[in-house]
Amino acid sequence: MKLLNLQPLHSLTVIGGGGWATALFKIFSESRIKVKWYLRSQEHVNFLMTNGRNPNYLSFLRLNLQYIQPTCIIEEALTSSADVLFAVPSAFPELIIAELDEDIVREKRINVSIKRLVSDQLLVPSVFLVKRFKVNSNDLNLLAGPCHT
Repeated sequence: MKLLNLQPLHSLTVIGGGGWATALFKIFSESRIKVKWYLRSQEHVNFLMTNGRNPNYLSFLRLNLQYIQPTCIIEEALTSSADVLFAVPSAFPELIIAELDEDIVREKRINVSIKRLVSDQLLVPSVFLVKRFKVNSNDLNLLAGPCHT
């Protein structure tokens, strides 16, 4: 097993708006890490900014918006961060990741936290991202967690 010298997170974009991503945002905001949060709809962004909660998942959690910058513009989310964390539900990565500019993502440190196999291709998420963005598998970080949030 190769031990990695992990670099601290300075600027992070999280792609995903489900329960697992929401739980991660709670952890990041309590750790005072500023994070861009890519959400697919302006309505979702507006609700989060107004109420400090994810309307669809773990809606009882109050999120500290001082450390969370939600946006529904993918380019805005990606260009302002050195790291990107994929925390999308495993049923949807093809749809969401298809929108992403391969060249922009390749410039980032890629972190993977997608649970289960990627639906249609039956690939583990890290292999799916290696194939999609044509990056070396040694350049990906994996963040694992519970089966259910």
